[in-house]
Amino acid sequence: MSLKQRLSGARRLALTIGLATTMAATGFAGQEALMKSVGDALGEANATKSQLAATMGALNALLATKPGGDLRPAYQTYIENVDKTKKDATITKARFDQMNGDSASYFNSWKSDNQSIKNAKLRKVADKRLAAVQKDYRSALAALQGASAKFTPFLSDLNDIQTALSNDLTANGLKAAKGVFKQANKDHKNVQTEVTKALQHLGAMQAALAPVAGPKE
Repeated sequence: MSLKQRLSGARRLALTIGLATTMAATGFAGQEALMKSVGDALGEANATKSQLAATMGALNALLATKPGGDLRPAYQTYIENVDKTKKDATITKARFDQMNGDSASYFNSWKSDNQSIKNAKLRKVADKRLAAVQKDYRSALAALQGASAKFTPFLSDLNDIQTALSNDLTANGLKAAKGVFKQANKDHKNVQTEVTKALQHLGAMQAALAPVAGPKE
């Protein structure tokens, strides 16, 4: 074999190895991007759950102010928590939009790669794994969308209470708003339910996508 032929063969081998390495890196990059998105969503959902609890704590503390006590500190704490809850509602909506928009890019390449697997048994298992992750992804999206929708009546309650008490921060003002306080508690539970669902599905996805070795079979 001539030197020219050997060099040509070496170049083809290098190109083949380079292409294979690039394909593997691209596939892992897709997994990394999906894992990051899920991790970010999980962190945000946990923070939202904590903030919702803090907001309701502030609301109920305001309602439970002892007779004769100064309502202003509890009301100020309530306002601060309402503002934080509004930000969390915006973040939840944005996260849903981002994950919904990126879902095709996350899974289309995975599906395409599975189709290139020649071993039928391995391809079947790979497709099953893809379907399981997609199911949790869709469920997480549905929960995030549900939470985003249920934020609307909840924030409406919080705003109404804030507006009413801004002009009548008195014992009678609290008494007048008592019905909305009760409704806010109900609406809070609806939001928390959806956030909790999102956390469950996101947590399942994070565990499923983690690049760690499992127990030997």
